[in-house]
Amino acid sequence: MEAMLASLWGGTGNVVTIEHDFKRYVGAQIGIHNPQGRRVGRVSHLRNKEFLYVVAQEDLSSQLAPATPVRPLS
Repeated sequence: MEAMLASLWGGTGNVVTIEHDFKRYVGAQIGIHNPQGRRVGRVSHLRNKEFLYVVAQEDLSSQLAPATPVRPLS
């Protein structure tokens, strides 16, 4: 994804990836039971990670850094 976005503007696109890790909703933890209360599944992953890609012709990583953890494309 990052390579595709970096190819914008003739390959001069600057990509900054903002990662946000968070706990999944409670249903992911307790939703493994059927209406009778019997366990019918298993808990798999309890965390999600979102990625927000910011692409611009100028490098915005220093302006985005104070707001959230960023990973500039190297």
